[in-house]
Amino acid sequence: MRLSPLAFALIAAALVLPAMERPALASDQVPTFDVRPSCRGGSDTEAALKSCLQSEADARKQLVADWSKWTPKQRQGCIAEAGTEQPSYVELLTCLQIDKEVTTLPNQKIDLGPLRKID
Repeated sequence: MRLSPLAFALIAAALVLPAMERPALASDQVPTFDVRPSCRGGSDTEAALKSCLQSEADARKQLVADWSKWTPKQRQGCIAEAGTEQPSYVELLTCLQIDKEVTTLPNQKIDLGPLRKID
């Protein structure tokens, strides 16, 4: 029995692909940002620049330590928010912390009373 080239390729792919390690997703690890431009833009003194860079380094260290506490969906959403024009580890950490808190809030319905039409 002779296999066509297409059948052979499909069988080979079916055998090889599952054995391959999946590529890392963007949210599998803390992203690497260049925070210097955003710190320079918001700092009018050398001390302010150093303070900003230290805050960013501290936030990144916290992100590395806590990265597995957030779901891939939370990480992806916050990376998209904080990693845009002027990426910031502080913004990424804040986004993730808020997102985590929102998911733990009780699901309460608030009675605002009867609705009235305002003319």
